[in-house]
Amino acid sequence: KIRSDANFREIYWRWYVKFPEDFQSYPDKMTRITSFATTNWAQAMAAHVWTNEPGSAKLSLDPVSGIKNNQLVTTKWNDMGNFSWLGLTTSTQDFPKGRWVCVEAHIKLNDANQSNGLFELYIDDQLDITKENVNWVGNWDDYALNAIHFSNYWNGGAPTEQARYLDAIVVSQAKIGCISAAKKPNPPEDVISN
Repeated sequence: KIRSDANFREIYWRWYVKFPEDFQSYPDKMTRITSFATTNWAQAMAAHVWTNEPGSAKLSLDPVSGIKNNQLVTTKWNDMGNFSWLGLTTSTQDFPKGRWVCVEAHIKLNDANQSNGLFELYIDDQLDITKENVNWVGNWDDYALNAIHFSNYWNGGAPTEQARYLDAIVVSQAKIGCISAAKKPNPPEDVISN
């Protein structure tokens, strides 16, 4: 159901991901949520879930703001020169391969002129990374959270042709949690496609 009258300032998004056991390295990008503020895709903020270094096995939360002095300063998608980077936080554990992993991210935008925003990441229903006291957008509130992206992007190119798998994507305004063991996604080798 489209809710064009809603203003989403807090979102949870959950997905399952599987890297085959023989998957080489790790892609730099996994997912992000953002606030598109113009038809040019200028971003008021973005909450990245990705790796901090090429090939790293550890996920990081990397929040950015496109707002300065309560004004939108970005002019396009990924306007790196106008982003304010709000502090990287990295997991202490390697991301597993060879099995389905339940991943859930949570973001809460800050209240006007408060540094009370939040960015969290759960792995298999356990809180893994927390970034607190985030001032995402100052008192700017023209738009809120309005786009989620999943990607398999490598900054320097993938080392070989390979695939990872995503399933059971859910977006919610409340904590979602993992699917019970009896209903977990089938491994890719069980999927029949035409």
